[in-house]
Amino acid sequence: MTLRSNVAFFAALLLAVVPLWLTDYLPLVDLPQHAGQIATLRELLRGNPLFTAEFTINWFTPYLTGYALLFLASSVLPMLAATKVVLSLAVIGVPWMTGVLLRETGGDERLKWLAIPGAYSVGLYWGFIVYIVAVPIALGLVLLTIRFEREPTWRKALGVATYSILLLFCHIMALGYAALLSLTYIAARNLATPKRGAALALPYTAPLPLMAIWMTRVLETDAVVQNAPTVHGGLRAHLVTLFTQLSGFDASTFLINLLVASAVLLGPAIAGLRPSRAPERWLPLVVGLSVYLAFPSFAQNTAFLYERLAVFIAPLWLIAWDRSPRPSRALAGVAIVTLAVWSGITITRFATFGATTSSFDSVLKAAEPGKRLASMPVCNANPEFSNPVLLHFGAWYQALSGGITDMSFAITHPSIVRYRDQQRPRLGEYLAWNPLNFEWARDGGDTYDYYLVCAGEDVAETIFKDRVTSVELVANEGPWWLYRNRERFSGAVPHRPSPKPSD
Repeated sequence: MTLRSNVAFFAALLLAVVPLWLTDYLPLVDLPQHAGQIATLRELLRGNPLFTAEFTINWFTPYLTGYALLFLASSVLPMLAATKVVLSLAVIGVPWMTGVLLRETGGDERLKWLAIPGAYSVGLYWGFIVYIVAVPIALGLVLLTIRFEREPTWRKALGVATYSILLLFCHIMALGYAALLSLTYIAARNLATPKRGAALALPYTAPLPLMAIWMTRVLETDAVVQNAPTVHGGLRAHLVTLFTQLSGFDASTFLINLLVASAVLLGPAIAGLRPSRAPERWLPLVVGLSVYLAFPSFAQNTAFLYERLAVFIAPLWLIAWDRSPRPSRALAGVAIVTLAVWSGITITRFATFGATTSSFDSVLKAAEPGKRLASMPVCNANPEFSNPVLLHFGAWYQALSGGITDMSFAITHPSIVRYRDQQRPRLGEYLAWNPLNFEWARDGGDTYDYYLVCAGEDVAETIFKDRVTSVELVANEGPWWLYRNRERFSGAVPHRPSPKPSD
């Protein structure tokens, strides 16, 4: 098989997204919350009084594009399928755009195969669907920059400015990083003509007024953002994240991570290529990597900041190599073996996780639609993944059953749907991580119809404490326990089924 075959590459891209279609519920941490946002937006637009009394629409958000794509997809497909379509396009987009950039810069287009594992980014595993949608679009800004710098015209300058504004509404971090890479490229190409470089940089200032307005608005109105600390995370943590990012795993055995990451890093040399001497080819990598290493992990009440940037490093690395007049065919063997190992492990992990979600589906369906549900994931992890993949699983009730789930992303400033009353007692982020600290009176226990608990055993007495008699068990399968508020179902016949053995 030749790595220059577009048909073979397209087949490899389809294989890369197979894991996303092996299970109804994906092990991507924040994904249920984003799906819940879109389901709520649809109910608000329909004028559903349950939602209009509780939520308001925040149209001025840098998350708009990703949410719009998910909204459109879920208008013609069930929500679970819609999330997979959007995720699949985002995953395919990273290696696809890497190939386009390699071709545009004169690099060896075969290297795009090595960008496939990294498409399973830190952002993907954390379920940052809005951000991962923005990544290939951000790479598109770099592509426009290359063409604009080569042949600058007013029309192209207007296109760059417009594209930059649109990218702002994809994700503000993706815009900032892509604009930095683009300006670095322009500077590298115009080292001898700095005035020309400065003139070419002007279109990238177009989003600045909107960015300033949004940031000012957030800082003035959101006390949580105002008081949030900044946490760097340390050099070692940055390097570990980069290592796992290159391998396309959130976590796995060290040897497997080392195999895949080494193939990505050494692949160009194995192909007989040499590092480019053209500054526009390697300087974006140096600047991009430096910013990644210097960037904090947490700031303005937003987590996993530098971690999100890691997805750009593999494309930048591959672009920094010159094409060889006598390329080695050994790259094909390295790429095929690497992708076979990576695909096999990824498919197995996702399929194994999918086999454990049938119990969740059964318990979720036991809750009546259109109610209020408190999600209490005492167990929020799965042995196949390093992240707390069950942390927001309760939000699937809001996404699929036309109800309201807490904790909700409606408390966060970038979300398209926000609570009208941010101060009302409810389950928030702290209780999502520490549900055993729930207090009925303090946390609005009487406002919920259902309480969905993930635990290895019945922990009702620990969670509800002196109000344990106010709830009754409706369903239990595996680690999932569904209780309902007796007072809000006063006409129902009380029952407490015998718990099934936990998995």
